[in-house]
Amino acid sequence: MAQPIRALVRTAVRESALVLRTLRSATLNAGRQCQIVTTLAAAERSDGDAEDLIATLGTAEGVVSVAWQCTADPSQTRDTLRLTPVG
Repeated sequence: MAQPIRALVRTAVRESALVLRTLRSATLNAGRQCQIVTTLAAAERSDGDAEDLIATLGTAEGVVSVAWQCTADPSQTRDTLRLTPVG
């Protein structure tokens, strides 16, 4: 289940000004769900690209929720932009 969503994230990021820094996935609930966590970066604030990615993920088959967090300080790479599709 995680592979199609991971591929969707990679494709959407490739078509935007965002840079994929990390992409991790984990299996939850005895394999019935997965969680995908990405860390993204951008050279400058890119709200539109982030919103487009969230909208794409939110309408993907099997995705239950999408959450994100953005920090203005790029030195906080741990929380630069985290999107968490769960499906």
